Amino acid sequence: MSHPAVREAHDACAQLGLAARKIGQEDPAAAVLLIDYEPGAVDEYAARLEDALKRVDGAIAETEAARDEQGRASEGEAASAAQEATAEDLALLRAERDRLAGLIKEVRALASDMDRVVSDACAGIVAAVRDPEVGAAVALVLDDTPATDPAAIAAEGLAEDLVGATSLDVIKRCLAAQDQVEVLSGRLAGAVESLESSAGGATGTPEAQGGTPGAAEGGVAGSGAQEGGVAGSGEPAAGAGQQSR
Repeated sequence: MSHPAVREAHDACAQLGLAARKIGQEDPAAAVLLIDYEPGAVDEYAARLEDALKRVDGAIAETEAARDEQGRASEGEAASAAQEATAEDLALLRAERDRLAGLIKEVRALASDMDRVVSDACAGIVAAVRDPEVGAAVALVLDDTPATDPAAIAAEGLAEDLVGATSLDVIKRCLAAQDQVEVLSGRLAGAVESLESSAGGATGTPEAQGGTPGAAEGGVAGSGAQEGGVAGSGEPAAGAGQQSR
């Protein structure tokens, strides 16, 4: 529960939760904890992807330099073969860069959507429970002074009704928000899996819902000698790291 909006909503529901339990209703404060989104996990994952992208950019620069050196160094069939191999490496690296850049953009967009869903839901919850009428009803329910006259008994009944209705509203908001987070998290996982299937395992999947992002380590292999005597950029590996779950 690291999202600040979730913490605020949970704290705001503390007294309402006590009142709800007193009248036999479900605790809305506990329901807030169902909103299981940890933005830090997604941010860390996106940062790892960006690091991988920088490594691919570095490999592209090395490969371009190797290509230029090959063009100056020699001629003949061996040189042509080396240049063709380097060109293939460069094309693969550029394709890998495009895949990573696309995934980073999608991760950031989905993270923004999840943040909006959680923030909007929690803002609505806080506004509902801080309504003065709700506050008065909560205070009346939590007051242990016995109601004796008809007016007091009626007021207590109305207060219990409002506490119950507000608690139910909070719970519904929480469930709806978590449903949306799960949909967006599924889209994020699908985007990662799509990259992995096309690129051979570029990333690990971030657990947006309270988990730990997968590793996006390594990526561009070390340099290897190209045919013709000029060091190339290394393997234009499609993967920017090894999958970790």
